[in-house]
Amino acid sequence: MKKRILVISLALMLVLSLGVLTGCGNNSNNSGNVKQTQQSKGNYDVFEAIKKIETTTTFEDVNKLLGFEGTLKSQSDANSTYSWKLYRWDLTDDTAIEVRINDKDNSASIEAKYPTDMIRNGKVDFSKVNSEMKKKINEKDGMTYDQVVEMLGGVQGTLDKKDSSTDTYVWANAQRGSLTVRFSTSTGKATSFNGLL
Repeated sequence: MKKRILVISLALMLVLSLGVLTGCGNNSNNSGNVKQTQQSKGNYDVFEAIKKIETTTTFEDVNKLLGFEGTLKSQSDANSTYSWKLYRWDLTDDTAIEVRINDKDNSASIEAKYPTDMIRNGKVDFSKVNSEMKKKINEKDGMTYDQVVEMLGGVQGTLDKKDSSTDTYVWANAQRGSLTVRFSTSTGKATSFNGLL
């Protein structure tokens, strides 16, 4: 009987230990709704990294910022008049940063790669998108980022892509809908949007 109680006790301790260990690896971004299952290989997670990388950068600058060397994924044809290179930094098994750098002036376009499930938020409200949003974006004054946030239920967007002229944000709701909105960096106004609502 004592042997049986000891075996059950050890089994329970093992199950509890595994539960504690598997729960320790979860991180979240600033909005509190993004769960990451692994520690980032670099100095930042994917959501922090895209905010920190400048659109005027070099491969070496991004290596230094992220803390490890990226890999060359593709590049322009040798005969191309527009010369560029696309680099990738795998931060976890399912997140990465890709930076396409124009060789002539080091202007860069940066994109965060991550599963959409990482940014799903049940508070995102798309009910006003079809009618109101299209009308307001086309108005003379347009819509600012803060106005879009307010229209979508007060939820901050996830910076998904950026270049010298545009910042692109994404919102995803619990019903597997998503919305992408592009904002001009010069005016701060939304220039276009699309999504699966």
